[in-house]
Amino acid sequence: MSPGEPRAGRKEAERLGQAHLGYAEPRPAHMLLALITEGEGSPARLFNDFGVNLEKMREDLLAALDVPGDEREMYLRQRIASEQARRQQRSPEG
Repeated sequence: MSPGEPRAGRKEAERLGQAHLGYAEPRPAHMLLALITEGEGSPARLFNDFGVNLEKMREDLLAALDVPGDEREMYLRQRIASEQARRQQRSPEG
């Protein structure tokens, strides 16, 4: 595991309002969310290569973390909007 992964997992826990739960390290589900958040990074590509639906994986991880439905929807909308903005910044303007 790279040094940035626990930090990224903590950021996901903070985004979900779960950082206050007292975990010394983020839960594995938080780290998995962080790994697939980019959507285009190596872990996301690997999961895609194996046919994993990243949106479904996110939903399942949020359910495993007991994130309430309204908060789950808001989180998913924010992450998708963030990924779309990142893609637009990377692509050359047509």
